[in-house]
Amino acid sequence: MEVFFSKMARSILRHMRVGSKEELIRRIEAYRWQMNRDPVPFRSKYGFEELERCTTPLILKQ
Repeated sequence: MEVFFSKMARSILRHMRVGSKEELIRRIEAYRWQMNRDPVPFRSKYGFEELERCTTPLILKQ
């Protein structure tokens, strides 16, 4: 989820100027529609083994 919002912020929100809250909502919905129209699977740069290796110490500390 964080990746989606980060990409949206970098792609459309950073340079956007809107005149109203309704226009902002319309533009965000248009972005969501476009992303859902041409979906791309998320690919993590870490494999499951790498993720497990990084998170195991956190789990053991609790």
